[in-house]
Amino acid sequence: MRFQTPSSLAPFINRFQGKIRLPPEEATRRLLEVAFYAGLERDEGRDLSFTLVFLAPEEIDTPQPGPRPGLTMAVRPEFGALTFEKPLPLSVREISKLAPAVDPQRAAIGVRKGESELEIWGLYRHGSSEFLRLEGQVSGSVGLGLDFLRVTCNRPGSLLVDVGDRRIAEFSRGRITTGGGRVFFDKGLVQSTLLQRAEDCGLHGGDYLQSVQQIVWTMRQTGHGGTLLLVPDMDPSGLRPGRYQVAAGSSAQVDLRQRCAERREAMQVNSDRAVAAHQASRSRQQNVAQLHVDADAARAALQVATRAYQDSVKFAATLAEVDGALVLGPDLCVITLGAMIEGAENVVVEGVLCGDPHGASEGPLSGAQLGGARHQSAVQFVFTSPHAMAFVVSQDGGVSCLYNDGERLLAWRHIRLDRRADPPA
Repeated sequence: MRFQTPSSLAPFINRFQGKIRLPPEEATRRLLEVAFYAGLERDEGRDLSFTLVFLAPEEIDTPQPGPRPGLTMAVRPEFGALTFEKPLPLSVREISKLAPAVDPQRAAIGVRKGESELEIWGLYRHGSSEFLRLEGQVSGSVGLGLDFLRVTCNRPGSLLVDVGDRRIAEFSRGRITTGGGRVFFDKGLVQSTLLQRAEDCGLHGGDYLQSVQQIVWTMRQTGHGGTLLLVPDMDPSGLRPGRYQVAAGSSAQVDLRQRCAERREAMQVNSDRAVAAHQASRSRQQNVAQLHVDADAARAALQVATRAYQDSVKFAATLAEVDGALVLGPDLCVITLGAMIEGAENVVVEGVLCGDPHGASEGPLSGAQLGGARHQSAVQFVFTSPHAMAFVVSQDGGVSCLYNDGERLLAWRHIRLDRRADPPA
């Protein structure tokens, strides 16, 4: 079903009223419409990206209930309200002026119900750790704990609608979509295949999954799009390496694998030393001071290893911006970039299926139904390469996954890269 404006989103979202905290439908409608049309504005030739949150400033600055009656949680330092002395009207003009000053990865524009209409009260600073947690990049951050409505515009004509940790809907190209295969986080065919490859290569399964997911996530963030091919062996057929074949033995070729191992080792050392320091404190051992120094050093080493790992992920993701495909071997080493896929005559794509994480069929698709040239080239490659996997990122931010399980060619057209839960049924 097609929708010409985001106004249809409001009644769609309002279906969850009573199950999760939502503002009145008319307030939701106004918030969505302003966000949509503000997203069509430009600032000095650049597209705007921003997040609006329907949340009062006192809710941010007030300590939240603790895990047991009578206890409260102190306000975490990464959360804070920057309140304007005089609120501003919620309008496209005001949002387009504020958006360039607000990085949506760290802050949002706060909206509340005024005396007669919605108004902008200021800025909500949530910190990058909260953004990364919601996007699936980290799992250790604790959120503010409030189920407030969050509307994000990450590209013109596109809206992401969240309530707390739940992804309610996405609006793009005049169409509402919900759910979507979380192939990295939900048990299923893609996850099990990647975990098996990690085991075969002697890598930690969680690190392997996270590395592939973050490469695809970073590819999407650049806005350029691209194709990532994961091949089951080091000599893939059906590819023309082009000008950028990587020489064997290049240090950066295996950089991601090494950074994964170094970070994993640093995590273990940090955990061991933290436990040792804690136990020494409880038993009042004489060497407790030195153990705490060792624990602090291990924590610092882990931070360094994590930054090196993140840099390696970003390096790999930017390689996909070269025309052609980025090809990674089974152990995540870089085989080639800018690879061109050899066309195959009479490629049968009727076997391409759109399924859930387990590969259940929703019906056949043609290559053209999947997308443009990138998708159709990936279809050709995966079709001729058993157990190969492809992730295709469109310029509009859509992500698809193709996998040949040896018998069928499966396609997930709408992949979510975040850990957000689906709304309640």
